Amino acid sequence: MRARRAAVLTASLLIALFTFYFPGHTYLHQDTQIYVPMLERMWDPSVLGCDLSATRPHMAFTLYDETALALKGLTGAPFGTILVAEQFVFRAAGVLGIYLIAAALGLGFFPAFAVAAWCSLGAVITGPAVLAMEYEPTPRAFAMGLLLLALGLAFRGSWTAASAATGLSFVYHAPTVFAFWLLLLVWLVRKRDWPALAPLAAAFLVLILAAYLQTGQMEPHPLFGTLDPVLEQLQRLRASYNWVARWGTPVILQYVVLFGVAMLGIWRLKPARGVWFLAGLPLLGLASVPLSYVLMDGMKWSLMAQVQPARATLFITVIAVILAGVCGARAGMAGRWLESAAWLFLVFLVPQQNRLWGDPQMLRQVLVAAALGATGAAISGWKAQPALPIFALACFFLIPTLGGVRNYPVVRTPDLDALAAFARAETPKDAIFLFPEAGKALHPGMFRAEARRCVYVDWKTGGQVNYFRSLGIEWWKRWQETMQSGAADSGADRYRALGIDYIILGPGKELAGSRLVYRNSQFAVYATLRNASTSARVGTED
Repeated sequence: MRARRAAVLTASLLIALFTFYFPGHTYLHQDTQIYVPMLERMWDPSVLGCDLSATRPHMAFTLYDETALALKGLTGAPFGTILVAEQFVFRAAGVLGIYLIAAALGLGFFPAFAVAAWCSLGAVITGPAVLAMEYEPTPRAFAMGLLLLALGLAFRGSWTAASAATGLSFVYHAPTVFAFWLLLLVWLVRKRDWPALAPLAAAFLVLILAAYLQTGQMEPHPLFGTLDPVLEQLQRLRASYNWVARWGTPVILQYVVLFGVAMLGIWRLKPARGVWFLAGLPLLGLASVPLSYVLMDGMKWSLMAQVQPARATLFITVIAVILAGVCGARAGMAGRWLESAAWLFLVFLVPQQNRLWGDPQMLRQVLVAAALGATGAAISGWKAQPALPIFALACFFLIPTLGGVRNYPVVRTPDLDALAAFARAETPKDAIFLFPEAGKALHPGMFRAEARRCVYVDWKTGGQVNYFRSLGIEWWKRWQETMQSGAADSGADRYRALGIDYIILGPGKELAGSRLVYRNSQFAVYATLRNASTSARVGTED
C-alpha cells in the first residue's frame, strides 16, 4: 500500500511537471500583472503608491495574498518564485484528484495515470474566458487544483478530507468553487455527516475575517446595486466575457454538446458512486449561462461582474473530458477499439481547439486528435499497459508539435528585463512611467511588477473595472489622455503636466522637451524633467 501511494504521488508530481511545458506556464502575462504589484505594495508600502492597480487590491475574499506574504516572510524568496512553487503544488493536487476519479471509476494504475495526464492537457473555455488549467499562478488556478483533489477524495468516500480540500479551495477563490461547494454541502447534509461540514463552515468564517482585515484602498459595493450606463459601457469594453449575449449561439451550443457528452459518459460508465457530482457540476455549469444572462445582461446586477457565474461552464468541459478519457480507456481495455478511439478523439481535440467547430484552420488539429485517439485506443487494448503512461506523457509534446498549438506568445525579453532593472535601480520609488506606444500590449504591466514602479495607465489595469467604479472612470480618462491615436507624438510638456516622469518609446524615437536617460535595442526612456532632482544614466545595451 505504501509503495502504491508513493507511485501515485510520484506520478502526480511528474505529470504536473510536464504541464509546465504544455499547456504551459506564464508569469506576468495576464492576471499576475495585477496581483503581483498589489503584493509588492503590501510587502513594501513605499513602492507603487501612485499606481492605479497596486493601490486598489481586490483580494479581500481570498487568502492568496496572506499566504504569499507569509511564505515571503518565511523564505525571503521573490513573489515570482513563491507563486510558481504554489502553482506546481496545486497542479499536482489537481492531477492527483483526476487520478482518484479515474481509479474510482474502475481503472488500474497505468490507465488511471494515462487519464490523469490526458485530462491535464488543458482547455480554453470559450465565452467566459477561463482555462481548465490556468497558465498563471492566480487564485483561480490554485482553487481549481484543490477542487479537483476534493472531487477525487469525494469519489473515495473520504468526506472530511474532501470537505477540507474544498474549504481550502474556497478561501483561495470562492467563485470558482461555489458550484462544487454547494453540491458537497447538500450531500453532507443529506448524509447527516456533521463533522465533515466543519471545514466548509470554517472556510466561510476565515474568508469573512480575511476580508475584514484586508489592507489597502477599498470601495464600498452595494449588494444589490446595478450598473450605471457609464460603468456598463466600460465593462462591455474591457470585460466583454461577462456578457453572455456577446458569446454567440455557436459557443453556447458547444456547451450543450459537451453537456450531452458528459451525460453519455455517465450512462456508459454507470458509476456506483459520484453521479451526484458528475451530473451536478455540468448541470450547474449549463444553468449558469441563462442565470448570468438574466442577472448580468438583463438586470445588470453589479455584483455579478465580480462573481461571474457563467464561468461555471468550466465544469462542463472538465467533466466531459474526464469521463471521455475514462470511457476511452475502458473501451480500449475491453477490445472496443473504435468506441475507444471516438471517446479519446474528444480528449485530444479539446486541448487544441477552443471551438469544436467553425474554425477554418482546425483540420490539422482534427487529424492529430484522430491519430492520437486511435493510438491511445490501440495501446489501451494491449496487454502491455505500462506503455500507456509513456504514450500519455508523450502527448504533452506531440500536441504542440504535431498540432502546432501555441497557447501564448513570448512577451518577456532581455531588453524588457534590463529596462525594469534600470528603473528599479536608477529612478525614485515614486516615479511614474508611461508607454504611450504600447496600446493593448502586455509589456507595461510586466515592467510595473518587475521594476516596482508606477505605470500611469495600461490596458491590463482596465480589467479591474469589474471591481471599482472609481478606478474604471479614472483608467478610461487616463487612457483617452495618453493612449489614443497620436498621443505618442505629444511633447514632454503635456506629459509633465499630467505628473508623468518618464516616457518609454521605441528605439530611434525622440520626445521633444525631454532628456534621454536610458536606451537599449528595444526601448528608449525619456525624462520629462518634472522633478529637477531626478538623475539617471544612459544605458549602453544597444
